[in-house]
Amino acid sequence: ADGIEVNFALASTHDLNDKWTLNLKPENPHYDPDDFGYVAVEGLPKDKEQIRPGTIINIEYDEWDDEVQFWTYQFTSDGSFQNIEEWFHESTGTKSIFNSDFVENSAYGGRIFFERGTHSNGLTTITRNVNDPMHMIFRSFGDQASYYDDLVKLTIKTKFIVRSSKDELCFETKPVEDTSSLFYEVPFTWDITSQGYHSGNINQDNTTAASITIPFHNAWGWGNCVESFKIRDLFNSPSFVLENRPLTDISDYRKSFRTSSLTYSGVYEQSTKVNGLNDFNLAEVNYKDLDDKYGDVNKIIPRDTDLIIFQENRVSRVLLNKNVLYNADGSGNVASASDILGTVIAYAGEYGVTKNQFSVILWGTRIYFVDERRGSVCRLSRDGIEQISDFGMNDWFRDRLKSEGSKRIIGGYDPHTREFVLSLQETLSEWRPDLVECEIIYDDDAPPTSTTSTSSTTLEPTTSTTTEQFTTSTTTDFFF
Repeated sequence: ADGIEVNFALASTHDLNDKWTLNLKPENPHYDPDDFGYVAVEGLPKDKEQIRPGTIINIEYDEWDDEVQFWTYQFTSDGSFQNIEEWFHESTGTKSIFNSDFVENSAYGGRIFFERGTHSNGLTTITRNVNDPMHMIFRSFGDQASYYDDLVKLTIKTKFIVRSSKDELCFETKPVEDTSSLFYEVPFTWDITSQGYHSGNINQDNTTAASITIPFHNAWGWGNCVESFKIRDLFNSPSFVLENRPLTDISDYRKSFRTSSLTYSGVYEQSTKVNGLNDFNLAEVNYKDLDDKYGDVNKIIPRDTDLIIFQENRVSRVLLNKNVLYNADGSGNVASASDILGTVIAYAGEYGVTKNQFSVILWGTRIYFVDERRGSVCRLSRDGIEQISDFGMNDWFRDRLKSEGSKRIIGGYDPHTREFVLSLQETLSEWRPDLVECEIIYDDDAPPTSTTSTSSTTLEPTTSTTTEQFTTSTTTDFFF
């Protein structure tokens, strides 16, 4: 049947990134000397054909008469290979160097072949016997002619400088002392008992020290005192990457109050249900600092694809995933950006929100708010900030909003009447009635009488007082 069948024994094992390369050859190869010329690099004996790391291979190819090509190159093996054919295919960059100068012919294929055979008196005989040397065969660039003067003439010279030692090359890297204070978090935790002893693989007591084996490594070893940070210690193979969480101690650590800065969390990935909304990674330093001379940030309102930021003395717009590129004439163009928080654009006028964040209300693209410090009611729309309290109530609002005492200001929007509803709640007042002590007058000729107090009347000569407490608040509603 056609096809290739590969069987692995039960005891065979494989390492990470193992691969198999199959070099297929015709059963009855045909190298016709009437079409092209051929020259072979005499192979090494079967028991010595392994190409070890550091082996130098120098090849000089010379072709003349029909076509002219002279090529020479010196290679140094970067690994251990079973024979010259495996070195040709697996050594880093070797095959590409050959292919760049020995270009394949579209009609005849490649110009370099590998066959097992014998070599004697300048003649190479292909036998395909597994015990014969592996030869490297070059096909000429020019083709043969019918007369002798234009026959392809080829010579090849090869030199192998083979390492005599069978040991593997081991290069020791010079260690560099790490002066940073980073340390890496590893899994597992170990308890401290109520007596203050450390738990571990060997628990601590008053006579035994604690011993802990940390499940951590940063290299692979082969039991011969050689370590490597690459899988199988191969060139260009995957390397060890330390991805534990780095930690460090900060000597000047202290609490920082960033009252005029913005930051953002991770994302909520709907397709995978990964919730990063509570993940605020300080290592990313993803802060957008606003000018703190305009006070704290007291309110954030999302509008369209931007954020409206209310400070005590300024209202600004922060672009999301966008930046403004300003031209020489002062105009600007909005461009997409990779930063989440982009350019900060301040609105004209010195307005803001101080203590009453509940006065800010968004309806459509308009935002209504109360600036208590300036005694004004404002509206933010596409054309900027407008002081709507100027329409007949400027003095009234200035007196009420800038008066002494705390106030509670709540704003809302009525979509039916299209009115901005504002509630001003003054400071709570407590009323208590005066306490009056009644005087009892006794008359021997008159029947017993009593005075009336705030709670009850009795025939017995007694005095009583009742105190009731009431709280009132003044609420004023306005409509715009």
